[in-house]
Amino acid sequence: RRLAWVFDDNGDGQLSSDERTALIDALEARCERIKANVVTRFDANGDGQLDETERQAAKDALRARLQAERARILSAYDANQNGVLDEGERLQLRQDRVAAFRARRAAVIAQFDANGDGSLDDAEKLALRQAIQQRIIDGRDAE
Repeated sequence: RRLAWVFDDNGDGQLSSDERTALIDALEARCERIKANVVTRFDANGDGQLDETERQAAKDALRARLQAERARILSAYDANQNGVLDEGERLQLRQDRVAAFRARRAAVIAQFDANGDGSLDDAEKLALRQAIQQRIIDGRDAE
């Protein structure tokens, strides 16, 4: 739904053929950028492709990142240090994630609320949609 909103240029709640094409093109560009970054990072022999060893190195790096994130979450939320999150610990994690989402949402509204009325009018929503479209194409850390 969020992606449909971002690419629904005329705001009718439906993706036209042109809007759907723009969405697909943006996602394909994003995938190509990600693929190029992975090849750049893990192409040890410099041939422009990942052989099995290089693909395994990329998988191992992903696995390590996921394990590090799991360890970070456990460190922050596993109060009884039993290696798993019980219901109360999961509840706290969910509450913190919701609070972080709300803070990000408020920051986005403040950033795009040109007239300062606390909500986004159609022109401000359009600017937000265009920024999100560009971020999808450019990548996660794009401004």
